[in-house]
Amino acid sequence: METEDEHRGNAHQIRSYDDFPTVLFPLLHHIGPNLYNDVPLLATILRLFKEYVTMQLGDQSLDTPAFRSTEHVIKRVLLPAISLLNINPAIVHEMWEVLQPLPYEIRYRIYHYWFTKAYSAHPGLAFTKVRTVAETKRVLRYDSPLSLSIIQAPKLNLFYCMAIADWPRRTSNHSVASSERSRIAIRS
Repeated sequence: METEDEHRGNAHQIRSYDDFPTVLFPLLHHIGPNLYNDVPLLATILRLFKEYVTMQLGDQSLDTPAFRSTEHVIKRVLLPAISLLNINPAIVHEMWEVLQPLPYEIRYRIYHYWFTKAYSAHPGLAFTKVRTVAETKRVLRYDSPLSLSIIQAPKLNLFYCMAIADWPRRTSNHSVASSERSRIAIRS
């Protein structure tokens, strides 16, 4: 039976960012999007990735195998894990901190993968998307009759959008009270 010291000797330790592709990335690929189950670990990894991406951008070496593997981990592990999370703005902000320094071509390549291929690669994401769309429709349906008409409207014209945007400014206590008085007068 191994002692704790022998077990530590066999464990891979990350001593610098250069060890990420050889030690951390295979572990993340093995965990996959199930990383969402451990939110503190996900936050720590996102913070490490933020520094790692910033370091790689400082080297201006975006066409190296190390950077491509970084992009691969972001596409196949980190974004799907965040998609499976319950609402957590702090983690989403950490993910944005990872993506923000990237050139827009790389960011949009990551987004393209996320929107087109990630849902077929991870069945849990497809279930989460269906659940989210259904819950959004449910919330909007009970929010107000106006939002229901927005959901059911096949096409919104510019005038209608401007009227919706202008609605809170046009409605004041005075106009609501006067419209209420006119409704009471009409009923009488």
